[in-house]
Amino acid sequence: MFKENNYIQQSLFNRFELLPGYLKDKIKKSWAQTFRDKVFPLINENRFSVLYSDKASRPNSPVNVIIGLLILKDMHNLIDEELVGSIHFDFRYQYALGTENLEVQPISENTFTNFRNRLYDYEQKTGIDLLKEEVEAISKGFTDYLEIDGKKLRMDSLMVSSNCKKMSRLELVYTVIYNFIKELDKIDKTLIPEAYNIYLKTNYKKEFIYQIRNDAVDSKLSILLNQAYELYKYGLTNEKINILESFNLLARLVTEQINFKDNEAIEIKEGKEIGANSLQSVSDPDATFRKKYKNNVGYVANIVEAFDDQDENNTKSIITNYDFKQNTHSDIDFGREVIQDLIQELDSDKEIELLTDGAFFDQDLLDQAEEHNINMYFTNLVGRKSNPDKISCLEFKIDEEQDIIIECPNGVKPIRSGFSKGAFSAHFSKKDCENCPLFYQCLIKNQKKDNVVRFSKKAYKTEQLRKDMSTKEYKVKVSARAGVEGVPSALRRGYDVDHMPVRGLLRSKMHFGFKVLALNVKRLQKGLEYMKKTTKDNGLFHKINQNIMKIIHLNKLRKFKINFSA
Repeated sequence: MFKENNYIQQSLFNRFELLPGYLKDKIKKSWAQTFRDKVFPLINENRFSVLYSDKASRPNSPVNVIIGLLILKDMHNLIDEELVGSIHFDFRYQYALGTENLEVQPISENTFTNFRNRLYDYEQKTGIDLLKEEVEAISKGFTDYLEIDGKKLRMDSLMVSSNCKKMSRLELVYTVIYNFIKELDKIDKTLIPEAYNIYLKTNYKKEFIYQIRNDAVDSKLSILLNQAYELYKYGLTNEKINILESFNLLARLVTEQINFKDNEAIEIKEGKEIGANSLQSVSDPDATFRKKYKNNVGYVANIVEAFDDQDENNTKSIITNYDFKQNTHSDIDFGREVIQDLIQELDSDKEIELLTDGAFFDQDLLDQAEEHNINMYFTNLVGRKSNPDKISCLEFKIDEEQDIIIECPNGVKPIRSGFSKGAFSAHFSKKDCENCPLFYQCLIKNQKKDNVVRFSKKAYKTEQLRKDMSTKEYKVKVSARAGVEGVPSALRRGYDVDHMPVRGLLRSKMHFGFKVLALNVKRLQKGLEYMKKTTKDNGLFHKINQNIMKIIHLNKLRKFKINFSA
């Protein structure tokens, strides 16, 4: 059953006060004091009460202590075993989490595994990511500490590699078949078709996969996929088999790698025909493929960072929103989700600036954001640019109330104009066009009766945005986005996100969330130190300034007295 942590309130004596003065000072100047005062109180353990039974049973280990320790694990690059040792033997950890007065620490070696499993099972069942909710809630608390108003945001995404072995197509198919045969061998040897017992032979994989010539790969692949298909048909009719996880992977592989017609296999797919969402690894079935980023197998994360644009040293910034998906999830999709979140969270009268790069650009998304006082700024735009040899559609005069073209770049009014299916159109007299000095640069198209120009409203708005992006004011605005580009590097170098000790989408996302929070705690410490220093420096400057003014005042008085006596 769930029980709130009340260890701090129940303390009968204070071990901290028994420490020598110099050790007290060391504790107060360390990360432990900041964590105790600023981080630990923000952890809402009641959010996680749904993970525990409401029936009378052994109470849980304190959830806020568990979460606090998992944050510290990533902050200090520890493994679970080292983390248990830290809470038992390092007074700083006990002090940071308010357990310093307990005779026995409320954490065992299985505590972290059990808690992560509860989070995983709950999200599997409900689709609700409790940890993500908590990380973002704590992080918004950090922005309050740092006096970041949340009106300035910047966004970026990063590829996250799966911690799995990268396999060739041949090796993948072989492994799927082997794992299926191996599982059948465990539950009932008689279920294995006789011809497939060879997969249990020692060194068969080495002989079949690795001891072949390059020109034999295609023929070997054909053999394996045909075998996989036969096993697939065999398993479909057997209730003992078709419930196995290894068979489910086999079925997925077959349907992804073979073309079917009327439920019958007709041919093996070419490599280019296989989708990016297809099975990439037996050990991490959730991982997907993305060629754009050096043939990445894994996931993609998106981060939104709130920052203080008046902070020239970039010491006041916090990740307030993150997401973690299969790497086929596009930046535009992330952008839509972020905008939806912002619309729900923010006050309608609050104006937001969101800085990002061109991969997030979508005109419909931009329009939706602007409707809710969210102004998106892009460092660049992807996609096809307009023909430099042609007049820009911006040169055509538009009546924005009626959504019609009212004048061409040469000042000629159209015969008629309209707007349909998201596009402007205007018809012009052939006679007017014939003598036009801009004719060969114009977007006009010849027709039998007249000439016509058409362009979409999206294209018009995109061109307008490109024009705005070329201005000095716009460039200054988006220059602040550079600060977020260091986050992917920090997560890779400092938190090793490409080598997480788990596989699978949900478990990887869970570990990623703790890494985001750990990074935010370090940023909080840095920001608080900067604010303290700034306040101290301002106080000293004020005092010096006061003394200078006194000296100036005294000199003026002396001068006045001298002149008076003269």
